[in-house]
Amino acid sequence: MISSIWSFFLEYGKLATQKSNCRPFQSLMFLIRDWSYPWEHEYGSEGGEKFLENNVFSEKKHPQFAKVRDHIHSFFEEMRCYLMPHPGLTVACSADFKGGIQDINSDFQQHICELVKLILSPQNLKIKKINGEVITCKEFITYFQSYTKLYNGDDLPNATTVLEATVQASSMSTVNRCVQLYNEKMDTFCDRHDSYVGPTAFEELHAEFLNDALSYYDSSKKLGQEDSVSSYRTELEEKINTKYEEYKTKNEARKALCNTRTPIVLATALVVTYILSALFNMLWLYPISNIFTYCCLFSLLGILTWCWVQFTGGHSYVGEVLDNVTKSIWEDILLCICQQVFTKINFLPTRAEVPLP
Repeated sequence: MISSIWSFFLEYGKLATQKSNCRPFQSLMFLIRDWSYPWEHEYGSEGGEKFLENNVFSEKKHPQFAKVRDHIHSFFEEMRCYLMPHPGLTVACSADFKGGIQDINSDFQQHICELVKLILSPQNLKIKKINGEVITCKEFITYFQSYTKLYNGDDLPNATTVLEATVQASSMSTVNRCVQLYNEKMDTFCDRHDSYVGPTAFEELHAEFLNDALSYYDSSKKLGQEDSVSSYRTELEEKINTKYEEYKTKNEARKALCNTRTPIVLATALVVTYILSALFNMLWLYPISNIFTYCCLFSLLGILTWCWVQFTGGHSYVGEVLDNVTKSIWEDILLCICQQVFTKINFLPTRAEVPLP
C-alpha cells in the first residue's frame, strides 16, 4: 500500500512538472516510528535530518534509487524527517493497556509534544499554494471538494485524473478571482457615484474593468493545455458579461430614482425661492430678495439643463453633477426640514389629549 501511494505521488509529480515550472508539493515529512538506534541518530528533527542526509539522499548509498532521489528533490520544496521513540512495551504488548499516559514511555511523551508543535505551531504553518499561487480558504474548499469526489472509491485514482481535477480547480479559482476583481471595481465605482450613469459611459466602464480582469487572468499562473486555458478564459468573459447585466439593471433602477428626485428637488427649489423672493421684495428687503431671485434663476437653469441632458442622451457627466447636487439638497436640507416638522407635530397634543374646560 505504501509503495503504491509513493508511486502515485511520483507519477503525479512527473505530470505536474511537465505542465508547470513550479514544484507540485510544498512540504514532505518522513515520520519514522519506533526508532531503535538513538546512538546513531538522536530522537527528534535534528536526528531525522542527519538520517535523511546519510541514508536516504546520500548518493553513495542505494545508487539504484538515484532517480527517485532526484524526483523527490524536484517535487518538494521542503523535506524533513522526525525520529520517534518506541511508546513502550506496555503500549505494544499489554492487553490491559487502556490509553493511560502513565503507561507510555516518557521519551515518547516528550517527542510527541515536540512533533505536534513542529507541525502545528503558527511559525511552522505554511500558506498553501497550488502552482505557485497562494490559495484562499474559499479556494481551498474548492480543491478539497474536487479531491473528495476522486478519493471516494476503494482504489486510488490514477495520477492523470488527479491532475485534471487540480487543473479544473485551479482554473476555476483563477476565474473566480478575476470575477471578484471585476465586482470590486464595479462596486467601488457605483458606491462612489451614487447616481445614474449614461449607457455609453457605463459600457466604457464595463469594457475597462473587463480588460483589467482578462489581463489579470492572462498574467496568472495556469495549469493545463492551451485549449483548456482558452476555454476557461471564454467562461470568464461569459461570467463577467452576466455580472454586467446585473449591474446594468441596477443602474437603470437608479435612473428611475434620479428621473423623479432631480426634477422634484429643482422644481421645489424654484417655487420656494420664487415665493421667498417675492415675500422679501414686498417687505423692502431687496438684498435678501435678490439672493433668492438668483437661486430661483439657478433652479430654472438646472431644470432646463436636466431636460436637455434627458432629451439628447449625451453629456452624462453633467447629469451626474445635477444628480449629486440635488441628492445633497434632498438629504441635507429637505429631509432635515421634514424631520423637524414631523417631530414638532408629534409633540403637539391631539384632540383627545386637550383638557376640556
